[in-house]
Amino acid sequence: LAGKIQMNGNWVMTNAVSLYDTSGHRLGEFWVDIPIGYVSEILNTYQSENDIFGGLINDRGVVISCSDTAVNGLALEKTDAYRDGKYSDAWCRKVRECFNKNEKSIIKDEVFGQTAYTFVIPVLNYPFKLLIVKPEGHMYKAAYKLRKVHWIILSGATLLIFLCLIYIYRIIKKKNREKHQMEAELNIAASIQQRILPFNPTAPLDIRLDVYGFQRPAKSVGGDLYDFIVKDDNLYFCIGDVSGKGVPAAMVMSEVSSLYRNIIRQPMDVQEIMTRLNRALMEHGDDS
Repeated sequence: LAGKIQMNGNWVMTNAVSLYDTSGHRLGEFWVDIPIGYVSEILNTYQSENDIFGGLINDRGVVISCSDTAVNGLALEKTDAYRDGKYSDAWCRKVRECFNKNEKSIIKDEVFGQTAYTFVIPVLNYPFKLLIVKPEGHMYKAAYKLRKVHWIILSGATLLIFLCLIYIYRIIKKKNREKHQMEAELNIAASIQQRILPFNPTAPLDIRLDVYGFQRPAKSVGGDLYDFIVKDDNLYFCIGDVSGKGVPAAMVMSEVSSLYRNIIRQPMDVQEIMTRLNRALMEHGDDS
């Protein structure tokens, strides 16, 4: 049950709900009275300054609450606006027809001498309709303003995307430049590493042996190494592989090759060569 009565000279909205026990027996009713002025204040907070009319109307066409408190409690046909011809019969009829629909309706008709849109919105669980009347010109103005805002947002988003693309392009260009520089440095390192390895002689060695070597690392440089040298009619040669790949392995490889060349300057057996080489590596390196 929902209705509107006058209490102590003030209009109030009265709502009642029946209460039942678990057996279905009616125990009583719960009543709540809400001052119409309070509802009007709430409506005013949601209304635009360009609205012609805004308020709650029941299914009989009575204004329950309106921003104009003088209209509260009157039917649309009895208001001063209706008597002055500001509301037409056609408009009132269309509004009443919307009361039979439990969905939002939009009416376009003459109101207050100008074409306006009337929004009739049902209030959930109440026999009331919320009426908001907006001038047609104001509707288009809002649409144009919204479209302008959209264009501003679109332009800003486009500019932001463009700046992001420029930033990404500069990053990629910088990365490519660094990549080419690194590739050039690796090519130089590979050339230096190849010169560390012994040159393949075109003629047999004095001890009548043909010795050749070849290295092709998995990357630009690597840790594979070989060396051979004839000294005092003896052939000294070594083949090695530093664990890992790339520049770190190549640096260890160059160190091993240099140490090997220095150690074999003095005649010694294989065990002594390996012992000295291992000791020298342990002294110069701390990464095991």
